[in-house]
Amino acid sequence: MVPPILFLLSFFFGIELSKYLGQHNFKIYSILNSTPFLLRTFLILILFVFFNLQNFNTVGVSFIIGLIFLLKKYLETFKKYFSIPKINEILKINNLNFLKNLFNIGLFTFILNYDVILIRNFNEILSNNYYISALFGKIFFFLSTISVLFMYPTNLKNKRNSNFSKILFLHFLLSVGIFVFYILFLDKFFYFFFPNQSLNFKDTIFVSIFCLFFSFSNIISYKLNIVQDKLHIFAKIVFTIIFLFLSGFVNSKENTIFLLIVLSIIFVISDCAILLKKK
Repeated sequence: MVPPILFLLSFFFGIELSKYLGQHNFKIYSILNSTPFLLRTFLILILFVFFNLQNFNTVGVSFIIGLIFLLKKYLETFKKYFSIPKINEILKINNLNFLKNLFNIGLFTFILNYDVILIRNFNEILSNNYYISALFGKIFFFLSTISVLFMYPTNLKNKRNSNFSKILFLHFLLSVGIFVFYILFLDKFFYFFFPNQSLNFKDTIFVSIFCLFFSFSNIISYKLNIVQDKLHIFAKIVFTIIFLFLSGFVNSKENTIFLLIVLSIIFVISDCAILLKKK
């Protein structure tokens, strides 16, 4: 039951984020986009460390609670728009980019949660340990939600294009800083917060790699949405379908991570090519 509920909540969460982007309410967007990650990290810390509830259902429940804080908004949106005539209302709002933003948020939310669910099929205990190690790696994608907060307003106001390059460069510098912190201090930091868990440093680094590529793709995708491009969304959907097909043949954690690294690199290359062509 956990995966269907999780995907349904992710869908409605994506709708709410897309609405705030369309309304140019970027601070609320950035806060809401960061909240699920912070909530589930806090819940995992409490449930794993203090209550010793180390199983997949605990991970799933933490994901659900991380998204359910906007339940009232989900119900209001469903009541207001989910009929054939009313759906057109939200699609016609000026400057909303609703569908493009929704696809962008939905795809990344799905992919960044899919690895834990897929690895659970191999071994439930392995998926718990992997989730803890991967949690640190996924911080790199979390950083891109902060970058979008600064990128969207500057681009909509038609300021110099160099702002976009500066934001990408700043994101890169922050990512390098976190990598250095991980190499020097992650083992000590992990032992302090998760004394009963073992950190797979290799998993953290490899997850960091594909999340770093996804974070750049996330930033570039929003830039493409601003300039009214649709091709990058279509390309991501095609690549994701191929990824899902191939994931049906993997039978190890290592192969799953390898597929995600390949997919993230393809996303970035595709986005960069489309952006250069657009310019």
